[in-house]
Amino acid sequence: MYETRRVLVGAAMVLGFAGSAAAGILGQHHFTWWDDGVVASVTARGAPPPTPGSIPLFDIDEWHLDQAQTTQWYAGMAIAGLPNNPFNPMFRNGLTPGSVIPAMAGAEAFIYQATNINYGSGAGFPPFGLPPYSFTGPPGLVGMNDLSGFNIRDTGGALQVAMPAAGSQFMSSFSIPTGTVLDMTPAFVAGVLQDWDFNAHSGPGNFEWDLPGVGVGAFIGGPGVVFGYAMPGNWLDQVNDGWAHSWNNPAGAVPVQVNQTPTLFGWSGPAVPGPGGLVLMAGLMVLRRRR
Repeated sequence: MYETRRVLVGAAMVLGFAGSAAAGILGQHHFTWWDDGVVASVTARGAPPPTPGSIPLFDIDEWHLDQAQTTQWYAGMAIAGLPNNPFNPMFRNGLTPGSVIPAMAGAEAFIYQATNINYGSGAGFPPFGLPPYSFTGPPGLVGMNDLSGFNIRDTGGALQVAMPAAGSQFMSSFSIPTGTVLDMTPAFVAGVLQDWDFNAHSGPGNFEWDLPGVGVGAFIGGPGVVFGYAMPGNWLDQVNDGWAHSWNNPAGAVPVQVNQTPTLFGWSGPAVPGPGGLVLMAGLMVLRRRR
């Protein structure tokens, strides 16, 4: 077991938030995840390496949208400052068979983009692994599909009072030659072409996206994987705990998560307004509420 490190950063760097931001963006965060052979670290995008030997593994960009922009996002409209909207036919060549784009109203979206820098299916930091790297861990834990799973802890207690809007949990990625593919199916479907065959899950304590079997993962240096969900109601914005991983799927065995970071902060998420909301303050976030 190896130690984890929380890297505290200034609010301006964490959020990348400015007065000129679109009115419907309630919060945004931009992080880089690192491994230095001893600990896993998270810093604001653009911050220096936490230690001289640290390897950047992947970047995470996150946006919290108000209800009006959430409706627009799920209707396929582009939102200034966000990545190309996977619901917009202009930016994709196909929709996974069986997927249905839901109309969305009365909910706030949490949108994420993961861009793989150096995270692969290897066993970790040198000398235990070769590039591309994964999180430090015991040697021999080799994955099969690079950056292929995300877990976001419900640090703000939102799942204790509500669940994501039905059908709102999605994932899209870029593949060759099909282009951008949007997957909104709830789980792997045998024999059906899906770019990300993911098990979408939102239950007690956890928002989760998993690529459970053979799949492309998030290619090194490739376009970002965009995923997210919408929560009914109005929410505060905070930085949650969470992790990322690859999958090990030996023949005839049940796949298990490997190259998994210890739980670290570094994911935007909803927090319950009022005394029940565990809102992270002290320079880690800024709240921007409705006028």
